[in-house]
Amino acid sequence: TAAPPPFTSPDAELRDFPFMPIDVTRLLESEFNAITDDTAWRVGLTLWLKSWQQEPAGSLPNSDASLCKLADLGRDLETWKRVKAVAMRHWVLCSDGLLYHPVVAEKVNEAWQGKLKQRWGAECGRIRKDAQRKKLEGVETPTFDEWLNREGLRQAPVSSGTSGIRPKRQRAGNNHTVAPDSAERPTGQTPVSH
Repeated sequence: TAAPPPFTSPDAELRDFPFMPIDVTRLLESEFNAITDDTAWRVGLTLWLKSWQQEPAGSLPNSDASLCKLADLGRDLETWKRVKAVAMRHWVLCSDGLLYHPVVAEKVNEAWQGKLKQRWGAECGRIRKDAQRKKLEGVETPTFDEWLNREGLRQAPVSSGTSGIRPKRQRAGNNHTVAPDSAERPTGQTPVSH
């Protein structure tokens, strides 16, 4: 069978995000937590964290030597080979030749979408301020999709290939989902036409 497409956008870049969200309950209740020894657990978690800083974010190279080094094992390929199967649990080789973990990709996609929305909102604010400064009326800000197309950026994929992984649990009192509207404008901003 053909390899699936990457689980994150090829544009996803989160190196300026020093914080990576970890769903503690989900991790502690996972089979990964239940079946790993201390070394494999540390290596697995280290690779999740290191993948956050890769390009694209959420990916890892498909090379034992590179993975061993990223896992902070240096050149200890003997230890790497011993823990690899458990530490790499649920990582999937995708069509771009890189490895992706569906849960890490889920967190990357949320962060990448937020980063894009923030950048778009800042651009809309810049356009409005420039129009005010020049006393221009009727200047319109781009929709999110228009801005993405103009910048040549790609959103996170709709599906991260999470089949086989327990879905994210809904918390009490938070049982709604808000789908992004492709034609939305930043909150509190009204479009001004050209």
